Amino acid sequence: MKLPIVRWPDPRLVTPCHQWLFDSSTEPNIERDLVDTMLAENAAGLAANQVGIPYRVMAMNVQAGEFAGQQVVMYNPALGSVATDLDEHNEGCLSFPGVWLAIPRPNSVDASWQDQAGMLHSSTFTGIDARCFLHEMEHLAGHVFKEHVSDLKFTRALAKSRKK
Repeated sequence: MKLPIVRWPDPRLVTPCHQWLFDSSTEPNIERDLVDTMLAENAAGLAANQVGIPYRVMAMNVQAGEFAGQQVVMYNPALGSVATDLDEHNEGCLSFPGVWLAIPRPNSVDASWQDQAGMLHSSTFTGIDARCFLHEMEHLAGHVFKEHVSDLKFTRALAKSRKK
């Protein structure tokens, strides 16, 4: 089921998420709901707190590598090693509709996570997938992408988004 997106400045976006506990009574449809919402919004990724669920769960529409073409739901994701070289690209966020910000991010990251059954997985994400993973990880930690730019740059991007 498609869920409504939590919009900034809702405090749920800046509240760190709780670890996912593999308890069948906790948000039983979270995987389906995250993927349905991500696909309906044509998004690269979605963190659970962006739909009001305060747990460390995120979905990614993976573009390359061993999970290419798959919608991967990650429970309790963790960041491993991160490339030192950065790429700066425009980045958007469903919680900030129409706002695009140029944000430098590492172009490669090692990630690990659990699946719905609690099995551990890992992968190296590059390019847009690395950017997406880092963006969603920030959401789960209670951070938003506007923190990467000055207040002036954010205000300008917000004003530009309202003119459209």
